[in-house]
Amino acid sequence: MKKIAVLAMSVVVIMILPAVSHLHARNRESAGGQIQQDFQLRKASLADPALEFEIKHETGVTAIAFSPDNKILAVAADDYTVQLFDARTGRLWQRLNEPDRGARAPGVHPDGQRVYSLAFSPDGKTLASAGDIIKNNLLDGGQVTLWEIPSGKLLRTIIVNKEITTYTNSVVFTPDGRGLVTGMARYAPSASSGRHTETGVIKEWDAQTGALERKWEPLNSGVHSVTFSPDGQFMVAGRSDFTINFWDIKTREWRQTLPGMSRSFSLSFSPDGKTLAGCVGPNLPGVAGQIEPLLKVHLLDLETGRDEMMPASHRSFVTAVAFSPDGQYLASGDEGLYSTSSHRREGGMVKIWRIK
Repeated sequence: MKKIAVLAMSVVVIMILPAVSHLHARNRESAGGQIQQDFQLRKASLADPALEFEIKHETGVTAIAFSPDNKILAVAADDYTVQLFDARTGRLWQRLNEPDRGARAPGVHPDGQRVYSLAFSPDGKTLASAGDIIKNNLLDGGQVTLWEIPSGKLLRTIIVNKEITTYTNSVVFTPDGRGLVTGMARYAPSASSGRHTETGVIKEWDAQTGALERKWEPLNSGVHSVTFSPDGQFMVAGRSDFTINFWDIKTREWRQTLPGMSRSFSLSFSPDGKTLAGCVGPNLPGVAGQIEPLLKVHLLDLETGRDEMMPASHRSFVTAVAFSPDGQYLASGDEGLYSTSSHRREGGMVKIWRIK
């Protein structure tokens, strides 16, 4: 759980110079800084994806998102950075923020925003990043930060919660681009069981003013991801109770619940609306005693309700997924491997898969 991660993981800040490595398919080659392709790319699909390239980070990857024009891949990492890459080559284009690079003892986190979700506005002119605020090594609420694209200018921040027990997990723009929806999980101790109870919090915000427009009724389990169907008719949430819920946007009424892929930490619709990609998320001991489901992208067939896994694996837990708007690619990111020397997760990887 992120609560454990926030309190227990140590961060030793080093100079952050993310290394970008390109693992191109065998029928691609780099020449003069440009990527050239032959005309015999092998066929690919979700059942048989082709790895185009990888982007390696110093720390774990926490969120990814494609711009609507397919040109930019935004990536957030556990070192609090948000960076923009060329979506077709993996070359670093712009860094939106700079983390605190000061030295600190193991177990001490820098102040700032840990980003767990990224979302582009429908017109591609704004990028929203959402996550928890860390202050004095403790959780201090959550916020959404809005960035102007392509300039990278900071537009505004929206404080979406001020509670030390509520985790800001997800953000998405409404289909018309005027609003934002945030998904959160609130934890509280349970007097009866000695453990904690968890409720889900969904709120709607004015993207221009940051004003709270609507607060949904609390759900009986935490919300870890929110998104909209491609046709704009449904809002979808992945929850801690291993379900994926669909609500009618016009009426805000519940319409359908599908069995989830354990805790659905990240959700992304294919452009045709037939498949919902997701991942289990970090900091889980396993799914029914299995590690494999944590290392792969899950694919939910929305016509049959069947959950399958992409055959290719990451070497560590998958934390984020995103379909490209043209439906040609799927990106997946992982949290990297834990280092006993630095007491943090290092070497997070984003993989770009060609699926058509």
